[in-house]
Amino acid sequence: MIEKCMVIIYTKRYCVFCVLAKQFFESNFVAYKEIDISNNIEKLNQLKSETGFMTLPQIFVGGKFVGGFTEMMEKINSGELKLPASAS
Repeated sequence: MIEKCMVIIYTKRYCVFCVLAKQFFESNFVAYKEIDISNNIEKLNQLKSETGFMTLPQIFVGGKFVGGFTEMMEKINSGELKLPASAS
């Protein structure tokens, strides 16, 4: 189950777009939870089935799937998506 009001990113090792997404979050002070599924093919298959998205990262904001890094950036740039800031 996806947690609400939080950014969750499903990643795997050696994934350039996963690294770019995490760097974006960190440079913009966005709190996120990373779930590395490098060794969990069952979880990857479950995500693919649920989202219809075949690659990683898979990013969820407030419990809603927003896509991968490229899709997230397109939604941010168009104003369709606003990311929550970290509480400090």
